[in-house]
Order: sequence, then C-alpha cells, then structure tokens
Amino acid sequence: MSDEGVTPPLIWADFNNWRTTQLLALGVGSMRELADRGVEPREGMPLRVYEQDSNGDDLADYLIAEGVLVPYHGSWALESKGLGHVSDMPADHWSKHLDWDAEDRSRQLGEHKPGRSGIWSRPGAGSPSLDSGIARLTELMAIWAQARNCQHPTWTSVVLTEEVNGRRSEDWRDLEDFKPRYVQIRKDASRHWINLHAIDVVNGRLRLAVEYRTDRAKISDMARYLNVSGPEESWWRSICPEQPGDTPA
Repeated sequence: MSDEGVTPPLIWADFNNWRTTQLLALGVGSMRELADRGVEPREGMPLRVYEQDSNGDDLADYLIAEGVLVPYHGSWALESKGLGHVSDMPADHWSKHLDWDAEDRSRQLGEHKPGRSGIWSRPGAGSPSLDSGIARLTELMAIWAQARNCQHPTWTSVVLTEEVNGRRSEDWRDLEDFKPRYVQIRKDASRHWINLHAIDVVNGRLRLAVEYRTDRAKISDMARYLNVSGPEESWWRSICPEQPGDTPA
C-alpha cells in the first residue's frame, strides 16, 4: 500500500515517552485515538503527533513530530524524522494552517491559559532578585493581557506577602520592606526554587505572593531559582470579560 499523496493522521502523544532522540513510544491514549478513527497501525505508516506546550512567555506553542510507525515492545512507536515547536516551522509548513484550538477541543483537552502554567527559571539563574522577578512579571502581564484581548492592567505600587506550604499570609509589605524577608525565605526553602505569583491588581497595587515550601529535607544552600506565574483566570475575566473563544450573549 502506497502512502504517497495521503495526509498522515495527526494524533496526540505524550512527549515524555521519547526512548531515544528519534523514537517516541506511543501510549494507550495515542493508540486508542488511532483505533477510534478507524486507522489500523502498520509498519512504515506515516504519522504526525503533537502535544500542548508553551514558549518562554507561557503562550501556547505546540510541540510536533512526524515520521513513521515502527513496532516497539509489543506495541508501536514513532520513528521521528522531525521534531520542534510550531513557531519554529516555516510559513508553508502544515502545522501553520491548523486550528490548534479545534484540535484540542476534539480531544477534550483543556485550553492553555497564558501565565497559568508558570515560567521556569533557566538553570544557572544564580541569585534571583525580587527586582528582576517583578520586572519580568511586568513584561509578562502585558503579554498575557494582549493574548486575552484585554487592556493591560496598570499599577503604581507593588505589595507582597508570602505563601508557605500552600498557606498564604495576610501580612502585606511594600517591596523595600519585603526584601529582607525574601532573603530569609531563600534560606528557609526546602527546594531549590521559589515562585513569584501575581495575584491581582487592586486599587493601583500589584499584589504578589512569594510561594515556597519548607516541608521537605532542607537543601544545602539557598533557593537558586525564581519562577513566575500569573493571576487566576477568574481575575482576568473580571477585568476583560470577553475572552477569546467566548460566545457573545
């Protein structure tokens, strides 16, 4: 059977299942999707796979791979001939012409919300300062607002609190007053990372929480990575109710 001129099926796959740089084992969900579509797997059959992912600004940027099916330990795997993000592909690539939101909806996958999955510090971030974290959040809040077709929220001051082991304090301090506490948090944390979370903007104040944990064995040095995340979706809807994809009343 020739596959020439036939568009390969596109299915969701778990990209944690790479066994080598070119071999992606297909899990139960991927094989079920092929079966539900009436596709009988066979060796050498062209296939495309994808997984939800995001870029450095936490905007949706899907991971895709394509290749052919090969037998693998009693099931199947994709022998990949190409792997990357949609944003890296040329303008005429097939991935540039798909409605990715529709692909997600057809599989009942949750919509990616910018700022909700968090931006992870890169290794070697060194000694992260609150100032640098707030500067990055300021950039991201504008990007996340634009992605929601929402006016960028503005503020004239910043206040911070802390959330330890999932319990948020009601002790709010301005930036300069909080900096000594931040140094101590980095010493107290039982993980190598802490999170700077934007809660909301109220009365011209950007409210942030420094989230960390102390319920594990103490690390040998200070927390070295500062991650950032954005407000809950309910807050975004309160300041820009018409979100992309909403149905007008």
